[in-house]
Amino acid sequence: MNSRSILIPVLLLFVAVACNSTTEKQTLDFGVFKLTTPAGWKKVKRQGIDTYVGGLTDGVDTLHFGYGHYYEEIGQFTDEKMKYAADTVNGLRANIGLSQAPGHLAVMMIAVNREDQFIIDGTDLKQPDVVLDIFRSVVFEESNVSKNRITPVDSFILRAPVSAKGLFRINCASCHSFHKQLTGPVLTERVNVRNDQWLYDFLRDRASVRTDTGQVRLKKEYGFECPDFSTMSEEERWALIDYIKVK
Repeated sequence: MNSRSILIPVLLLFVAVACNSTTEKQTLDFGVFKLTTPAGWKKVKRQGIDTYVGGLTDGVDTLHFGYGHYYEEIGQFTDEKMKYAADTVNGLRANIGLSQAPGHLAVMMIAVNREDQFIIDGTDLKQPDVVLDIFRSVVFEESNVSKNRITPVDSFILRAPVSAKGLFRINCASCHSFHKQLTGPVLTERVNVRNDQWLYDFLRDRASVRTDTGQVRLKKEYGFECPDFSTMSEEERWALIDYIKVK
């Protein structure tokens, strides 16, 4: 056997190992959630006061996360070239922002349940595609891994994202408070007795919930009904629901 016949298998083995090392995946378990990364990413510990915070890094890019009972809007993370999409990540609604500017910025927000919001973000990213894959791999106890709506990056929209706080102020604040009764019922009490789909149907098509016993009782008690919200977009309805849930 000549040296050339030995060298070729060795080169092929080297290429196979190199390719495998770039595609090998691992799961990082952060307790309340898990996510999948390429091999080589490690956890970063951070100290939070009233929320669970932490991070992960591969030495090239670093991501930070926060999980807890607070509310921030994705528009708070922005630059002049920020593009946004409302997506579904393992059964949970997610708002994702990606910047096309030098020093890439990426952020994802998920209202995980009626109490907790999850935010993960990174700046000066060298691997934005890898980071987006990590975002979309996150799994909570509340997740359903069979439900994903993966919006292609080229379909993200360059525009100001929907402000749920603004939607609430325009459409709800004159009659409702989160913690006290005004001319309408306390909102936190209502969201605790109706699921997200019911709330969405209420905003989309009032007739679909008009015979609901609780709705009939409230209309009789307060003597009026909320105005129609059928002109809201799907994104606006879900944004408003998520805002109400975590307040």
